[in-house]
Amino acid sequence: MTITRAQVMKLLANMAGADTTPVAGEKWYEKAVAWAKLNNISDGSNPDDACTREDFATMLYNYLKTQGKGFTGAWMFLLDFPDADSVSESADEAMHWMVMNNVMKGMTVDSDEVLLNPQGTTTRAQIAQMLLNLSNVK
Repeated sequence: MTITRAQVMKLLANMAGADTTPVAGEKWYEKAVAWAKLNNISDGSNPDDACTREDFATMLYNYLKTQGKGFTGAWMFLLDFPDADSVSESADEAMHWMVMNNVMKGMTVDSDEVLLNPQGTTTRAQIAQMLLNLSNVK
């Protein structure tokens, strides 16, 4: 099942220990979106939209930066995927970090090629696997 941007914001807010319990009259995700905006995790836009792989990478990376992780100093390497040039500029650093740390891996999409698929939607199962992969990052 595809996950929405709001669900990812709620997940990350919960991981951070933020109170995301809605008050009467609020949408279930309003506090999570506000938390995400306040902490520079996301701009909070389009919460009901499906979360792409690069959306997830960016939000997770922004969350990790609040935990003191992420690239420090100079870094540069090429993403070795046929569709690497389709990564948005705003997601580039996050996608590189996720690939370098084996949090995000390539996938087969309608072909035999292993693609990064940054514009593809993210499923709950993929999120679970990426969070498991993240738990192995030192």
